[in-house]
Amino acid sequence: MTTNRRSGPHRPATIPDVAREAGVSRSTASRALADYGSVSPEARERVRAAARKLGYRPNQLARSMITGRTHTLGAVVADIQNPFFAGVTRGITDAARAAGYQILLANTDEDPAAERAAVKTLRDRHVDGLIVSPASTTDTAHLTAAHTGGCPVVLLDRRVPRLDLDSVTVDNHGAAQDAVRRLLAVGHRRIALVSLVGNDATDDPVDPGSTGLARMAGYRAALREAGIDDAAAYLRTGAFHGQDPALLARDLLDSPSRPPPSSPRTAWSRWACCPPHANWTCASPKTCP
Repeated sequence: MTTNRRSGPHRPATIPDVAREAGVSRSTASRALADYGSVSPEARERVRAAARKLGYRPNQLARSMITGRTHTLGAVVADIQNPFFAGVTRGITDAARAAGYQILLANTDEDPAAERAAVKTLRDRHVDGLIVSPASTTDTAHLTAAHTGGCPVVLLDRRVPRLDLDSVTVDNHGAAQDAVRRLLAVGHRRIALVSLVGNDATDDPVDPGSTGLARMAGYRAALREAGIDDAAAYLRTGAFHGQDPALLARDLLDSPSRPPPSSPRTAWSRWACCPPHANWTCASPKTCP
């Protein structure tokens, strides 16, 4: 029994198969398919027609060994279910595709160990660069190793002061300050904030680079501007993997100091309690703008 090597159902077509079908040498087929070197237009068209007929697909791994590029980027995000990271991931994917790259995505759930494993896996796959939302701004040896090893790294959402890396971040201080100012401008005085400022999965329960700390600073700054000094009464903080932010918000909503929902000077806005950066759900009185 014989098998047609060029069209066998159990083996993908190879460059030698394409070369035989097109009636050219292997080197000519290789040059025509990779679009480099000297190949006559007639031979190039025959090779491409043979490739289409046989369903030939180039071996990207083999090509990357020659070019040193895989045209893939690794994106390591903290929580893919979070609307913030979902939107950012969509933007990353769209921009990468427009530039001829594909995205390999990893989710860490704010766990530094999961982040280290993801970065290792992506580097093993020889991605051309990494976009990382660091779970910790202190546990970063793997990011340093990637950077010094020649893999470009861009930080997302958080800066790491000790690393000389580009970063794309939100002005969390300014955004929180602006949100509180807007609530104050329409007459609210008792404005609550729930923020996660650390990670129980790390040795440092309060990460000095936490975006939550920046939001808290902006929140307090706006209240001080308005002459309100009792911000602590309406501020609740927790740590990733430690406290459920919904429970922290419920604690605020159930506290004796909370004015009745009918009060026009009560502000329990979703932004104030739970910034859109976090995928949290809080109760909001109808009187809150």
